[in-house]
Amino acid sequence: AFRRDWQPLKWMAFLLTVVYTGTWVSDYVEHAGGTRFLELSWLLPYLAAFFVFFAAIPTWRSLRLREPIDAFGQVLTVANGIVHFVFAAVALHEQHRAWLGLVAVVVTLLYAGVSSQLVRQPSLDAKGLRVFTGTAAGFLLLATPYLATGPSITLIWCVQTVFLAWACTRPRFEFLQLHVFGMLAIILVRLFAYDGLLSTQWAGGEARYIPLAELRSWPAFAAAVTFGLTARLLGRMPSIRVPAGTVLGIGCLVLLAAVDGEAHRLARHTIAPLASAGLHSLIQAGLLIAVMCALWFGAATRLGSVLPWTVAFALAAALTLLT
Repeated sequence: AFRRDWQPLKWMAFLLTVVYTGTWVSDYVEHAGGTRFLELSWLLPYLAAFFVFFAAIPTWRSLRLREPIDAFGQVLTVANGIVHFVFAAVALHEQHRAWLGLVAVVVTLLYAGVSSQLVRQPSLDAKGLRVFTGTAAGFLLLATPYLATGPSITLIWCVQTVFLAWACTRPRFEFLQLHVFGMLAIILVRLFAYDGLLSTQWAGGEARYIPLAELRSWPAFAAAVTFGLTARLLGRMPSIRVPAGTVLGIGCLVLLAAVDGEAHRLARHTIAPLASAGLHSLIQAGLLIAVMCALWFGAATRLGSVLPWTVAFALAAALTLLT
């Protein structure tokens, strides 16, 4: 199948390998001790060989033979990475999470290396570059939750997003803007689901709260900066699919929500810890409106066309009432 253009045999080779590899992984999870067909010391090397074997086919044809990647090569590159990572995750998830992150990083570096070689070729294979670069970006995203914990995950994703946004400004890598928008959406979900954005449950770890002294305060502000930098970088691209002003406006909303959370904790644990709830709310509202005015009159005056004054103050009131 590698030497000849026998497409059915290629698909059969990959799909049947997935089937019997899946049975081994399933047997490893369901049975303990000596009743397993393959222990981890045998299963992991086989998974690695399985991945390298099928990854070598489209890579060899793209780099050495300089053939445009075909449909089978495109599907094989993405599917092989997904299947390999899923099988490794099932086998290693419980006790070897760090190894999963290492696997994802290694795959990221391999596909990034292939992409760098494709760019240097005289005749660019645009589809091949999209497939290999997109797969590398996907595995870079997957590696983070296995190598970091808590708020650090969001912070690392913010750095990765800015890096991908910068890569979009390089020639031939404009297609990465889809990954950038996907990363921004994931960061937003992470802020609300895990980092406590707009949550009243997090009241500060100590009796006297110091703003930004805890790691849990950083993700929301880092996300706001990420949206701002991403909007600035994507604004340089003529073929951007989402207006940069929209990205910047969302970043401003995240920043206001982050400031609101800090004002909530600051009012209740530092400025007036013994005062009534009504006074806490007034202090919180004053801090939020003061920061918002500084934002509009200072560094972000250009946002007036994106977020009118009435919307801004309505948002401030809604945030204060919510928290």
